[in-house]
Amino acid sequence: MYESAVLDLRDVGIIGIAHLKARFAGLLLLLITLACSQGPDSTATETIMVIPSPITGMTSVQSTLQPTEAPAPTPLLSAITPIRPPTQTKMPTTTQLPTPESAVRASSANLRAGPGTNYDVVMVLNRGEVLKVTGRLADGSWLEVETSSGRVGWVALSVIDLDSSIDIIPIERNIPPTPIWTATVIPTPSVNFNADADSVSVGQCTMLRWKVENAQAIFLYGGEYGDPPGLMITGHEALSACPQPPATVYTLHVITLSITTRLRMKTRLHL
Repeated sequence: MYESAVLDLRDVGIIGIAHLKARFAGLLLLLITLACSQGPDSTATETIMVIPSPITGMTSVQSTLQPTEAPAPTPLLSAITPIRPPTQTKMPTTTQLPTPESAVRASSANLRAGPGTNYDVVMVLNRGEVLKVTGRLADGSWLEVETSSGRVGWVALSVIDLDSSIDIIPIERNIPPTPIWTATVIPTPSVNFNADADSVSVGQCTMLRWKVENAQAIFLYGGEYGDPPGLMITGHEALSACPQPPATVYTLHVITLSITTRLRMKTRLHL
């Protein structure tokens, strides 16, 4: 690849030492230039040979540049391993259980806002009405259901028939809060009933007067006002009374706001 450059002092003759040095420096410069002109892929090894000359005191210098083969490039990857896509794991399929249904067994049933008789009634269900069961209490005594019209509420298990086992119905955890009932103070009724005269002559009449407060209903019976329940009256009235011999009893019947309490006040008119 490179040619040898040989400088033999025998061919030159006797020349000056200064001229020889100039020739030698030029040769070195040429060799350096050739070495630098090589590409990055090859290297060269320089060999300098000293040849003795027959001329006394002279030496022939031979410099040889021998090319050195560049090493073979090392492959970046000896083998490329193909990348396989990840294997998809099949999720287990969940079997969807049918939604249990029920039918109202009683002649009627209350659909309530919560699981208990202390909850308000949402609507009244008729016998045979089909309900979709969506939940239950842990003890199974009450079921959360949905009507065909979309109304959601609770019914007692005792008033319906289930078409499946109660064990497959999920337990409902979101229970409506228990309603707080506040006691209503019922005022005490006030009743005042009397006649203008306790006794009258035959054929004469007198006045019956009353004043009743905090009552739900008031009735007057006896004599000309008939048997119970008699005449329904208001809380502030006055009516005439014409008793028959030997005596007539007039009764004021008061039904209070609590309904369970009934007051009867009587007045007897003598002839």
